[in-house]
Amino acid sequence: MLALAGTALSVYVLVRYSLWSQLGASIGLWAFFIVCGAVVFFGMRPPYVRANAEQVWANGLESFFAPTRMPRADLAYIFRGRALVGNRFKTWQPAYFLVTKDETPKIALLGETFTDEGMTELAKRLDVPIKGDFTAQIR
Repeated sequence: MLALAGTALSVYVLVRYSLWSQLGASIGLWAFFIVCGAVVFFGMRPPYVRANAEQVWANGLESFFAPTRMPRADLAYIFRGRALVGNRFKTWQPAYFLVTKDETPKIALLGETFTDEGMTELAKRLDVPIKGDFTAQIR
């Protein structure tokens, strides 16, 4: 947070004392603050799983800004497995997979962000079984 404040102050000083007009400096500074606020808002948002009568959606491993959606009628079961996570150094991490009726994992959720009790409660609410024990590796 201190780095963000320092960057904002640096940009303000550069814009304020440059040859730009006062209006240009104000617009540039406000645009910078809005972009930084949006990044903080989307970056600090906790993971979630939501369901209604028609569909299930979640911000899982593959969807940071936009949630992944699937029809609720297509959900067959929740599977406990291991997902390959990371950009440069990939590691196998425990994950929950929302699997469709044709055995395709549609949504992957990192296991450390959801409790086993919470996922069991979700499975009961959605009326689907939970399978697996975090040993199978799913790509």
